[in-house]
Amino acid sequence: MSNIYKCFLIFLLILVMGGSLYSTMGEPVPGAEIFVELEPDDEPILNNSTNDFGEVSGFFTSNPPPAPQPRAIEIKIKLQELTIRKLKSNLERKYINLKGTGILGKYEFKMKTDIGSNKAEFKFFIDLKNEQDLKSLAYKPSGTFSQSISNIVSVKGSSIDAPAKIGEIKKPAIKIPFKIRLELTSVNNYGINDEGIK
Repeated sequence: MSNIYKCFLIFLLILVMGGSLYSTMGEPVPGAEIFVELEPDDEPILNNSTNDFGEVSGFFTSNPPPAPQPRAIEIKIKLQELTIRKLKSNLERKYINLKGTGILGKYEFKMKTDIGSNKAEFKFFIDLKNEQDLKSLAYKPSGTFSQSISNIVSVKGSSIDAPAKIGEIKKPAIKIPFKIRLELTSVNNYGINDEGIK
């Protein structure tokens, strides 16, 4: 039996018995707090939690050219202890190889943004080596992630009435929707032995 084949069998045994590594292929993350600001003025446009599908949505307004156009949205994500515990509990019920593996580990997340024709993906990690790391999640937002809005006229939006100054012709502003989806893409659980985390 070749060494490569032996290594492959050992890897499969670890996955089945220990559940130390797990790829979720896009498990939605409900309950994450999402903060969004519109640049360049740091204008807050969203402060909400993701729904059961791991999504939040909102909109911002932009006056048509030649008015200054928004350049980007800035996104921060806060994953608190309760969010991670619920997510891990759901995964343990859904996938037998994660049963009883504990909450400590390295979690990989993917955030997808959709602003009309402007789409982007961002990956980030949360490394929980001990209970203190878990408790401190509330004080360490992930981000800031920045998605450029390269061409506002290419974004499909609906016109809304914008207030006009005295003596000016009233021009319709554009209401631009956006959506953010947060997914867990993998979990690498830490094992515990006499020396602690390995």
